[in-house]
Amino acid sequence: MGIKSALDEVRAALGAPLLARKDVSVETRVIKPTSVMALIAEIREATDAHGGIVESQAAANAHADGLATEIGRLSRGIAGQERALAVSGAPLPADPFPEEAQISRLQRELRVVKARVTVLAESAEANQSKLSELREALRGAWHDFAVATCKEQRERFRAAGLVLRGLYAEQLACLTAFGATQGVPAAAIAIVEDPESRGMEHGLCDHRFLARQAVWEKPAVARYEELSALRAEVEGACGRR
Repeated sequence: MGIKSALDEVRAALGAPLLARKDVSVETRVIKPTSVMALIAEIREATDAHGGIVESQAAANAHADGLATEIGRLSRGIAGQERALAVSGAPLPADPFPEEAQISRLQRELRVVKARVTVLAESAEANQSKLSELREALRGAWHDFAVATCKEQRERFRAAGLVLRGLYAEQLACLTAFGATQGVPAAAIAIVEDPESRGMEHGLCDHRFLARQAVWEKPAVARYEELSALRAEVEGACGRR
């Protein structure tokens, strides 16, 4: 084998990702808060509607108060005229007092306005019930969105942690296969807990556990065997036994 061919093989061995693993994307798989946003829009619409009902209630009550005040004023006017007739002894007019017709019309209008006040009060109560139901539904939708979002994030976290564990095992395989080599630092400290298995003895990537060859060899055996074989060839070619 020529020198160039041997070097090419060494480069290929060192550069090839021998540990079998799939690429893992840590990009967020967006879960859209469709229900949350729809319910917020409904609540805003219902709140605006309730505000309109309250304004109408206030206007109707003010109208009723105004009518009652006017009826009272006219009634006092009639009472004054009747007292004057009693004092003077003048005969009672054949026709009703003009104020009496006005009072009859105003009383009819007051009854209609009071009926409107009742209808508006019923609408306000129904709208408040609707708002309560929408707010309860929103709290439920927000909880469901939070659970789904955190679950998706944890799935990506765990997938990345498992890849990190494989890479850490591969790192130990390399360090063991090459031996103490100048310029290559020792394996770093790595502790990544598993969010789905808290309290377990070993996390997703724990250097204290992975440091045992029997452990790291399992996922990185192919890498270790190939590098060890290549090292033996290199040492043999260099005259080391």
